Amino acid sequence: MNKKSLVVLAIDSAWRDLRGALESATASELDKPGVYGQWSLKTLLGHIAAWDERVCGLLLGSKPWCDDDRDRLNLNDARKTSLLSSGRVLRDLEERHRTLREAMRTANENLFERDSPIREIIDCNTIYHYLEHGGQIKAWLRTTSPTANC
Repeated sequence: MNKKSLVVLAIDSAWRDLRGALESATASELDKPGVYGQWSLKTLLGHIAAWDERVCGLLLGSKPWCDDDRDRLNLNDARKTSLLSSGRVLRDLEERHRTLREAMRTANENLFERDSPIREIIDCNTIYHYLEHGGQIKAWLRTTSPTANC
């Protein structure tokens, strides 16, 4: 199996973990703050979608990688997401992930070499990103669930 296929498998596994973390979330919990600092699930999902879009732009060569201040980018993403409906954020999350997967399919194999700087960007902003926030979502839902204290 080539390196790109292995990376895609790892991304798919981490994505399933993230999506699985969301399965028990209710519609009312999507706007409730506190899942990641003051961010709601909706804000966090918009954040993930924004970074998927950035990685996609890098893979397609359509946008240079953002070496900007990540905190500022995240704050801007959170502001934009707050203006959207939860349904729109969920649709955007799925659409941007599909677009990312398509970009990965067509991307040059050498971008997935272990020592490639682009590979590190891919891993950090997909696999590790999904696992990090998926874990936060699971933990937060355990504390907010009506049955968590039973």
